[in-house]
Amino acid sequence: MRFSGRLVAFAPAVLEVRILGAVEVFDDGRLVAVGGSRQQATLVFLALHPDERVSVQQLIDGIWGERPPGSAVKTVRAYISRLRTALGDGAVVADHGGYRLQTTDVRVDALRFAELVRAAHRALADDAALVAERVLDEALGLWRGESVGEGAELEGLSAEAQQLADAKLVAEELRLDAWLMLGRNDLAIQAAERLVEREPLREGLW
Repeated sequence: MRFSGRLVAFAPAVLEVRILGAVEVFDDGRLVAVGGSRQQATLVFLALHPDERVSVQQLIDGIWGERPPGSAVKTVRAYISRLRTALGDGAVVADHGGYRLQTTDVRVDALRFAELVRAAHRALADDAALVAERVLDEALGLWRGESVGEGAELEGLSAEAQQLADAKLVAEELRLDAWLMLGRNDLAIQAAERLVEREPLREGLW
């Protein structure tokens, strides 16, 4: 069966959570303030585990790493309370001693990115290079800077930030493959040179 090039529609959402760059939240197009770096990290950790229960301890580890303050539990609950106020009813819900970000009415750019990269893999497997190029252009266009913004400097979120950066690099490599399949060698070579300069130890780029 050939790849159709169709993607599952990404349903409109009231809330848009952006973590592929500075952490931002938009409510029907309006920018919503979500606090400082640690409160943003709370939201990032929930967004990276959509529709899953995240325990208070997981949030503490994600925010402070191995050196949480004695008031960590109380502080996390305060962050959650403020996020609920900022995001509105139903976005963040209590779940058996933890919390969960419900994505029914929330759109997370990192989830969209992952969906598009999976679609690009399928397209390339079906020799649909033009489809893959289009999909990867959209995926990489979601990035606005370093992932999770200031949260990348927090010990607990550094691993997640690196995983997102690695996923971006995979997408860039896939786009190189698409360009080569399309005979756009000059474009592929220029992009590969930029990637090698940025990631000199990455195997497969040279």
